[in-house]
Amino acid sequence: RRELYPRISTYGLLNFLYELLSNYGYGVLRPLGWFGGLFFVGFLLFAFDPLEFAGKKLTKWDAAFTSLANMFGTLPLKTLANYTTDKSFAYSAEIFAIFQTIVGAVLLFLFFLALRNRFRLR
Repeated sequence: RRELYPRISTYGLLNFLYELLSNYGYGVLRPLGWFGGLFFVGFLLFAFDPLEFAGKKLTKWDAAFTSLANMFGTLPLKTLANYTTDKSFAYSAEIFAIFQTIVGAVLLFLFFLALRNRFRLR
């Protein structure tokens, strides 16, 4: 059925992303791998950013926790927004934090969908 739509269309692009990110809901490890990669890129961005956040440089643990907290954007954790009390933060870090929140939620959904498919009683 996926061959019916060209990859250039919106449906084709969403279908390609669904296959790439989660193997059509059957791969449990693929969403977790993307989740870990997104965490690691966020950690590198926050840990080695030359600018300071709210007048202080993030430690490696703070950077790791901030990256993880951004990925769980709906939980009341210490996200990048807590460090943006002044304008000394990098806009690229803020934009990536927003991207990380949105994509993290999608990857968690795909992970839980794969778990549901894995343990479904037939």
